[in-house]
Amino acid sequence: MFDSYRNNLRLFSMSPLTNLVSASKYSFSVLFSCTEETIMEIQSDFLDILKKAQVLVEQSPARKVCQMNFDIFSYP
Repeated sequence: MFDSYRNNLRLFSMSPLTNLVSASKYSFSVLFSCTEETIMEIQSDFLDILKKAQVLVEQSPARKVCQMNFDIFSYP
């Protein structure tokens, strides 16, 4: 169920993302090779960023709706 929700949300967000001017968005994608241990370290670092972002968001007035995605996975 969550996979369907996540996929639909991602598709829904692509339309406005492509229509925004570059100054209004930050988008990043990279393909790399590493070990499983490196993947786990990157994921842990991202969870730390999410904790910091949560504090910032909780202290910020609600003026804009934003979306942040993070995917890390291995190709089969």
